[in-house]
Amino acid sequence: MRAMEPGETSTAAAAAREAYVQAELERVFREWTIRAAFSGALLFLLVAPLDFISAPELAPRFFAYRLAAAAGLLLLRQVAARTTAPAVLRVSLLSAVALSAVTIEVMILLHGGHHSPYLSGMILIAIVALGFIPASTRFQMLVAGVIYVVFLVPLLLWGGPTGPRQFFTQNYLLVAILAVMVAMRHLHRISLVREFGLAYDIAAKERHLENQVAERTDELVRAAAQWRATFDSVGDAILMLDGEGLVVRANRAAASLARLEHRQVPGTGIAKLLQGARLAGALAPLEAQQRTGLRVSAEIAHALTDRWFLATAEPVHPDLEQAGGTVLTLRDITDVKVMERALRESRDDWQETFDSIREGITIHDADFRVVRSNAAARRLLGLGERPLAPRPCFELFHGLAEPIGGCPGRETLRTRQPTTVDLDEPHLGRYLEITALPRRGGGITHVVHDVSERKLAMDELNHAAARLQRILGRAPFGVFIVDDDLRVEFANPAMVAISGYARDEFVGAYLHGFPGFLEPGIATEVQGAIEGVPFAVGPAGYRSRDGRLVVGRFTGIPIEEEGRRKALVFVEDVTSLSQAEQERHRLQALLLQAQKMQSIGTLASGIAHDFNNILLAVIGLTDAASEQLAEGHPARRQLDDVIGAAERGSDLVHQILAFGRRQELRMRPVEPSRLVAEIRGMLAHVLPKTIAIGCRTDEEPPPVVADSAQIGQVLLNLAINARDAMPGGGTLSFVTGAAVVEADAPAHPGVPPGRYAVISVRDTGVGMEPDLVPRIFDPFFTTKEPGQGTGLGLATAYGIVSQHGGALRVESAPGAGSTFFVYLPAAPGAQPADASPVPGGTEAILLVGDDATARRAIGGRLADLGYRVRFAAGGEEALLLLEADGFRPDLLLCDGALRSVGVRQVAAAARARVPGLRVVFLSSHPASQLMQSGLAAPGDLLLPRDLGTEEIARRLREVLGGGVLR
Repeated sequence: MRAMEPGETSTAAAAAREAYVQAELERVFREWTIRAAFSGALLFLLVAPLDFISAPELAPRFFAYRLAAAAGLLLLRQVAARTTAPAVLRVSLLSAVALSAVTIEVMILLHGGHHSPYLSGMILIAIVALGFIPASTRFQMLVAGVIYVVFLVPLLLWGGPTGPRQFFTQNYLLVAILAVMVAMRHLHRISLVREFGLAYDIAAKERHLENQVAERTDELVRAAAQWRATFDSVGDAILMLDGEGLVVRANRAAASLARLEHRQVPGTGIAKLLQGARLAGALAPLEAQQRTGLRVSAEIAHALTDRWFLATAEPVHPDLEQAGGTVLTLRDITDVKVMERALRESRDDWQETFDSIREGITIHDADFRVVRSNAAARRLLGLGERPLAPRPCFELFHGLAEPIGGCPGRETLRTRQPTTVDLDEPHLGRYLEITALPRRGGGITHVVHDVSERKLAMDELNHAAARLQRILGRAPFGVFIVDDDLRVEFANPAMVAISGYARDEFVGAYLHGFPGFLEPGIATEVQGAIEGVPFAVGPAGYRSRDGRLVVGRFTGIPIEEEGRRKALVFVEDVTSLSQAEQERHRLQALLLQAQKMQSIGTLASGIAHDFNNILLAVIGLTDAASEQLAEGHPARRQLDDVIGAAERGSDLVHQILAFGRRQELRMRPVEPSRLVAEIRGMLAHVLPKTIAIGCRTDEEPPPVVADSAQIGQVLLNLAINARDAMPGGGTLSFVTGAAVVEADAPAHPGVPPGRYAVISVRDTGVGMEPDLVPRIFDPFFTTKEPGQGTGLGLATAYGIVSQHGGALRVESAPGAGSTFFVYLPAAPGAQPADASPVPGGTEAILLVGDDATARRAIGGRLADLGYRVRFAAGGEEALLLLEADGFRPDLLLCDGALRSVGVRQVAAAARARVPGLRVVFLSSHPASQLMQSGLAAPGDLLLPRDLGTEEIARRLREVLGGGVLR
């Protein structure tokens, strides 16, 4: 059995109630069936003594019947006790009634029929079966029918009626008893149904109440847990106090604030707790609440940290706590205070920004009264810095008592759209541009631009436009404008004249209709300018309508007018200046190339200057180290190799200086074959792999006196020229030999008579046309594309060879390659290098130089030779040494590139201190350049910086020994 759940339908409840009632009826039916079967068996046995009174002769037999019936009833009782099936119970009961009725009926038939006193047995059966067992009315009628049929049918068949009156009386009595029993059972069943239904309703109500109580209990438990969890999870510190100021309850935030365990807080005095938490200021609102009985709040600052709390004290509701109780809440409002400060700062920043806007801004209400304005607006209105009281805008701006006609604010209030007007305002003496903007909450915002200067500028611009129109009308160059349909919109008179058309024919026509613009591609360029790509074309030929060829420069730029893209084109008639302009451009390009080469040479010489110091130090220090080793020492050969490599590096520096025109020729005996071999090794790293390099000697050439770096430059230039003539690869051949040239020798045209060493450079390139060969050595002449060559390489080679007294000639033919012949005069008998020991001395030498390594190398070698050497890193240090007592140098050795205090001051101070002092310069620059710059004086000796330390020592010995200064 269960109670109806909330939401369960009344039909379901009625069905459940009916099921319950039916189950109870079945239960009672089963219980009374078991009792009736037992009672019937007991009754059969208890009335057995009556048989000996009423029918002694039949008593034993009847007792056997009674035992059989009692046994059958007990058996049926066991069946009913072991089952709960309604059908089985009803069959069992019906069988017990039939068994009992049949037993009594047999006894009636054996003992007098209708006159038998055993008729009372049937009545007892009816009373037991129908009076006690709560079966349904239908089943009761069935039982009554069985009893009556068992009683009546045998009597009619075997006993026969004893008389109508007696038969009727007996039947009437039995029927009446059966009817009364059935009626009573029916009424009792109704009572049982009502009783069981009421019991069901009472039980259901009890269960419903119990469920509600359980649910409310669970809800209260959960609510209490939730309240406790919520109370403890609140970030604010909450303290519940009694009337004595003791903490009754506190959440975890309060315990954390007091730095106590949660269980330690209850029972603590609030004053002690707040003082321990450094929040004693919260006592003030607490005392005020207790004094007034009202809710009191106050902001307090924490004594140790930069944090703020809102302390709120309010009385406890009388229904919840004892009278006099208080709830004290401490809320951390630091973020709020920070936000308030930020808001104040933001408001100040906003006001500062509002006042820093250059345009005047005023905010109006719906009645046109100005309620706020920035500094620019106040200055414009002449109000100074004082606050602006609400006044109508038309009074402030126009000095009127009502809005002006065409008021932008009125129009904006009507349409709720921005409105802009330009006003000449005599009241303020300004020309204003006023924009009225609608405000979301009503009213308008005025943005006022003082455009007086712009208006004045526009007037001046209009005047300038008129003047420009006059200028364009008289300009000697053409100007025209083309729209995005390539239609000519405007043309000045000069342009009309250049076009060769009448003005009405040119202006308004389409550019594609003029053949003169189509032929040189001008129309296409103009189309590109309309699309945003400026152009400059020219000089370009233009054929006018009358057939005249005009050479002009066309320049176009994109412009935009009234939202349309157009092109503005300038045309300069340079027909008469075309040739001169072309020549000027050509010479200018050559000049720029020459300047570039000069800059490269300057850079190269600067690098070589510093690199030469390094090589000088390497040669000097290595030479000194080699001198300290015994003959045959294994390291001497390696040091000699180092010196040789450094000397080759010195030659390379000399080449770089020669390239930069910073070095005079250094004439030395040179073997041409060796020089070619060295150049070939260098070219292996310069030329592409597609070019094969070959060397051979037809006849051993005689030695020549030459600057090896310069001659190497000649061969390098010829090799690079050959590389450019063989873009797809080929063979470059160097051939050395000797030649004796007679006067007017046809095999050597243009070569003066004499004995020569000849170096020929042959390539398998494209060759040259015969008419180009005579011009090949002209400066700036080149057959290469623009940007691919300078035209100076062969001219430089020709000049170097001529400076050496030789000749340079070429043989070439288209498709047969080119061969260059370098003629160098044979040496009249070159002397080998001096291999005698380097002489030393005891003189005092002052060595001044910027490079410390070079100073140590040269100075160390001179000191090894016996000289007394003093060093100076710069001009100032040299001057200090010259002023020192007792130091009088016999020779001043200066670096020509000395910075700071220059060598001129050092040399002058040294000559003043020591009359007749000899001065020697180490420099990579020519002597003429040093003389022109004022660094050297006549009679000073210039030594090349790339000389080794040994050679420098020999030269200094010559100077100190009275040699001629050079």
